Amino acid sequence: MSAYISKPIPLHIVFAAQTGVIQTLEGPVSHQVGDAIVTGTAGERWPISRERFERTYRPADQMGRMGRDGWFVKEPVVVQAVRAQADARVSLGGERGTLAAQGGDWILTGPAGDSWVVADGIFQQMYEPWSEGAG
Repeated sequence: MSAYISKPIPLHIVFAAQTGVIQTLEGPVSHQVGDAIVTGTAGERWPISRERFERTYRPADQMGRMGRDGWFVKEPVVVQAVRAQADARVSLGGERGTLAAQGGDWILTGPAGDSWVVADGIFQQMYEPWSEGAG
């Protein structure tokens, strides 16, 4: 595994008005009322729990407010990432879903030990290599 840091790219967010399931690129993921539904750089969508979203994102401009749809930026976070050499499954835990990684996708592990899958092209847009003492 290698360390990478997220880039500060504005992403459009809507807050879920009802419980449901989002079909992500890697599989279905459930969400609750109030969770953030993120639209990424390639039009892909995924949910983030409201609690986690409020810890890890900030409004992209002075007009933005938590809980109100708009543009947000992820705070810089260092993750561990490994490129999948073959198809793999990654459990999100809490009965939220299981993601399917294909060979060439990236499997990321965040500071809290949670893991997720990002397609290579999106990973290249959203993350850059990081080393101790950098940035």
